[in-house]
This record gives sequence, C-alpha cells and structure tokens, in this order.
Amino acid sequence: MLRARRSITLRGQKALMFFQPRDIAEALDIRGRMGADVTPVGGGTDLIVALNRSGTRPKHFLDLSRIAGYSDIWKEDGTCVLAGGATFSALGRLSVRAL
Repeated sequence: MLRARRSITLRGQKALMFFQPRDIAEALDIRGRMGADVTPVGGGTDLIVALNRSGTRPKHFLDLSRIAGYSDIWKEDGTCVLAGGATFSALGRLSVRAL
C-alpha cells in the first residue's frame, strides 16, 4: 500500500494525499499505481497553480522537488544543462551572462 508523506484538507473538501518521493523509481511507482489520480508538481508554485486552476481539482499530488538531481544545473561540454526543476532564481545565481 502507498503511504503519503502528508495529507492536506482544503476548505472542507476530502483530504488530498501528498506524495514526496526521494527518487525517480519511487515517483514512477506511485504514478504507475495511481495513474491520473495523482498530479505531478514541481514545488509550491506548481501546487498553487494546480489548486487555482478552474475546473476539477487534482485528487492527489506527486511532489517531484525532493528527487535527487531534480533541480540541478551543471555544465557539460561548455553548455549549461538544466534539470526539469531548475528554478528561475537559481538561474539568476549562475556565474555566466545570459541574454
């Protein structure tokens, strides 16, 4: 059985499970078991966007931000490579000039 890291309740609605996997294998397992019932988010901003979106609210959340390497930025062959969770503020701290 899957266990959520947290459970949150919004304005009297049914409790939402909030999964926070530590690695990609765990995230894929949760997504595979829950399918469309779990909405992947990349942190707090994505969470707020998902909650404010008109229409149906997500049933549960899969927070990817705690996965090792999710927000990494590194240089490879002279090119900056950004992982999917790299934030705009992290980009502003790079020691290279951009645009």
